[in-house]
Amino acid sequence: MSSMKGNKKKVLVVGAGASGLPSIRWALLYDLDVVCFEGSDDIGGLWRYKSMETEESSVMKSTIINSSKEMSAYSDFPPEDTMANYMHNTEMYRYFKMYTEHYDLLKYIKFHHMVKNVERSPDYKTTGKWNVSYVDNEGKDKSEAFDGVLLCNGHHQFPYMPKFEGQEKFKGRIIHSHSYKDHKGYEDKVCVCVGVGNSGIDVAVELSRIAKQVYLVSRRGTWVLNRVFDYGMPLDQENNNRFRNDVLRRIVPPPVTNWFIESKLNQRFDHALYGLKPKHRVFEAHPTVNDELPNRIISGTVRVKPNIKRFTESGVIFEDGTEVDHVDEVVLSTGYKFHFTLVEGGKLIPVKDNEVSLFEFMLPPETADHNSLAIIGLIQPLGSIMPISEMQARVFFENLTGGRKLPSKMEMEQNIKCKKMAMEARYVKSPRHTIQVDYITYMDELAKMAGCEVDLWDEFKKDPVFAYKLFCGPNVPYVYRLRGPHAWSGAKKTIEGVEYRTKLATCALAIDCSLPKDVGYTCDQQKSQKFYFDNRSKVCQPLYFQGCGGNENLFKTRDECLQACSGASSALPAASNFLASSSYDTIVVACNINTAAVLSDKAKTCNKGCDQGYTCKNNLCCPTKAKMARRIPCYCWVSFLGYVVMIVTAFVWYKAIRAFLRIVGPYMIYPGINLKKRAKGEWAVVTGATDGIGKGYAFELARRGFNIILISRSQEKLDNVKNELLGIYSNVKVKTFAFDFAKSKDVKEYQSMIEDVNKLEVGILVNNVGTKYTHPEPLHGMKDDLSDISNIIAVNTMPVTLLTSALLLQMVQRKGGVVVNISSFSGLYPMSHWSVYSSTKQYVRWLSNILRQEYARKGIIVQTIYPVFVVTNMTKMKEPSFFVPDAISYARQAVGTIGISDETTGYMTHQLQVEVLNLLPWFIRTWFIDSSSKKIRETYMNKKKKAKEAKEAKKE
Repeated sequence: MSSMKGNKKKVLVVGAGASGLPSIRWALLYDLDVVCFEGSDDIGGLWRYKSMETEESSVMKSTIINSSKEMSAYSDFPPEDTMANYMHNTEMYRYFKMYTEHYDLLKYIKFHHMVKNVERSPDYKTTGKWNVSYVDNEGKDKSEAFDGVLLCNGHHQFPYMPKFEGQEKFKGRIIHSHSYKDHKGYEDKVCVCVGVGNSGIDVAVELSRIAKQVYLVSRRGTWVLNRVFDYGMPLDQENNNRFRNDVLRRIVPPPVTNWFIESKLNQRFDHALYGLKPKHRVFEAHPTVNDELPNRIISGTVRVKPNIKRFTESGVIFEDGTEVDHVDEVVLSTGYKFHFTLVEGGKLIPVKDNEVSLFEFMLPPETADHNSLAIIGLIQPLGSIMPISEMQARVFFENLTGGRKLPSKMEMEQNIKCKKMAMEARYVKSPRHTIQVDYITYMDELAKMAGCEVDLWDEFKKDPVFAYKLFCGPNVPYVYRLRGPHAWSGAKKTIEGVEYRTKLATCALAIDCSLPKDVGYTCDQQKSQKFYFDNRSKVCQPLYFQGCGGNENLFKTRDECLQACSGASSALPAASNFLASSSYDTIVVACNINTAAVLSDKAKTCNKGCDQGYTCKNNLCCPTKAKMARRIPCYCWVSFLGYVVMIVTAFVWYKAIRAFLRIVGPYMIYPGINLKKRAKGEWAVVTGATDGIGKGYAFELARRGFNIILISRSQEKLDNVKNELLGIYSNVKVKTFAFDFAKSKDVKEYQSMIEDVNKLEVGILVNNVGTKYTHPEPLHGMKDDLSDISNIIAVNTMPVTLLTSALLLQMVQRKGGVVVNISSFSGLYPMSHWSVYSSTKQYVRWLSNILRQEYARKGIIVQTIYPVFVVTNMTKMKEPSFFVPDAISYARQAVGTIGISDETTGYMTHQLQVEVLNLLPWFIRTWFIDSSSKKIRETYMNKKKKAKEAKEAKKE
């Protein structure tokens, strides 16, 4: 080992399978001294088929991966174009071999090296090193110290074999699917397959082709997904995208999502009718993927049965009372157990019922001081495991090399607790659902820790079309190489080619799928067959097309194609250039002159002349002119009405897209600003801070590290809120000012409070204090409540004006600060029966707009918030709902919009309501708002009347 190499940190990767290979690759990228111990004689792990039974896990001979090739790829190594979208295990193994060879990983792998024990070294506290005991390929016991260890040996090692009554008397054979290799030896036998996970159904389907009868045992049923989605596209590519994950998943309630997906699955086959419908919803358990099961059930070769009640000597009795009196083979696909006795005898990472306490399912909190040991690939994703294992390795090495610091032990434990609670709330309680993760959500969490998270807004500014692909297209692993440590220059091009490679893999012939089969218009000629040269297969392939011969490389016969193209050194051009005549009633097809350069000198395709309408150019018969039976639409004369329709449609789309961006953008797409940096002050002032939105803002700003100044009229309530804040956020400072804005209408009374507040470095001012009257009332109806009118005007306008005026000076001097003025939904539209309140909130709106113009160039953010209904004492609403959030949730979203939206409702579902109203014509909107106000007033007056009658009746 060279001296230079000796200075590098030494890392051990245990296992050279799907998780181990990318771990080696990333250790090299981080310039570490890496070695991999692999217990067997080859790479591939689980995906290397082993015909003989061994302790090592192995796929069945017929296994096909359940995630598509693009979603299963490593981040800088896309599979070959011609590889199947769902690869057979032999193709998966070949992909691993190619990856290993391409990055020259084999020289870092030591085969037949068995790790026996991993434990912290005596100097671990200062070095973070681990002592590893192992047996080398010569059978010698050895020990070595490593700076980092990654355990990549998976969680399919120890089969779980449940016990059934009478099992010991059964004379047939019982095995676990771990030991099942292929169908040989099962011909004409009666087989019982227990378990409806992926392995269980794969075994049942395979055996059903050759066995006498197969019984599929399901304890609680399952939802069965098809690999092939709508229009023949891979399921995971269509479903794993950011639009579904970041938008629909947050907007659409889980019961609705479950209902929609279940309906779609039942369209393929009725799960209840086929005996598979479970009690749980589709996203409450890990779904099963299989394309053939309904065909096997409907043909009778597979029969679905409930759980086994007991075995007899020769057969099985099921829980529904039915009996199969002769059974030859039982295959248990009942999952696996895992443990980590390899690491300090299992004490460091205890496991009970497959539950394990690891931060992000990879790091023991006990080692948070160094984080130099990681478990890679211990997850059950709704997606592919390979990209996740790679991302876990990136997080590990980014931390090990000092690039980024991971959370503290306490934070890790809190994260573990939260994830466990979320999993228990969502999934059916089962050993299968202890390491479950959602693909995009989990990948994004890891990417943030590795510093390579996807920045849609940044991509949108550079290339909107590409950003659209990232948002609506499949979230392929390559997206995490666009930026961050070790960004890959080929990532963008690879992402843009996903659709092409996916479609190419489905072609029946080895043709270029991008070759146009129709030139875009219909000509007098009928649909015909031509031939073209495919450079990949080096043969001439047939192609049907409807058009005017828009490709000069199409030949009438296969022999002509071979004669002209046999010497071609590269793929021929895909299509000609089209030149339209001035009247657009004819199309002149110009041959590509460069074609001749790639043809053999012996090409003589014009020797026998050309068909009518074709001319010989460069030894090729190329079409000259073709009369069009239908003109190209974009070249047609468009009537005035057509222009109007087009403009109106464009305007509607513009409005709809803007509305969509206002609803979704601030909460899901646009990145939030660095609030501390923009505020340039450690203190945040919140008025009306003892309840509702004001209290929510105080808690959210404290969470973000600001010291808080609470202003409200009740000292007792202020003290209560202060104690609550300090109980949760002990690292912040809190000051209180008791001030009654309703009674203090003289400017002089504000002076003392303002002077005290101005002594502190205030970075954020939240003008929230406000009041309104108890119910909608016309202005003339308030003649007896002039004091109420005076209070509303004073409280809703004076504090926002005077406090903002007083604090702006120090913000201007620091060239930074944030002013948030809380208006109201009634500040957006004229609200009948709320004339005074609505007018004061409109005053807040206009004041904010003017201040925004005045101070925009001084580095000060002025934001106006228009909340609809929030759970507060003012609204009298007690329970949160989809449209009515609690104050804490509301404030969390609202604070996130600072610096993104100048004017907003502050909450996504509130913005949705406002945008729907904005789409309505003004007279319908006005009628709706007036009707709502009148209804509220009517309800209030009826309650008041009943209360009065009840009071009078009580007196009598």
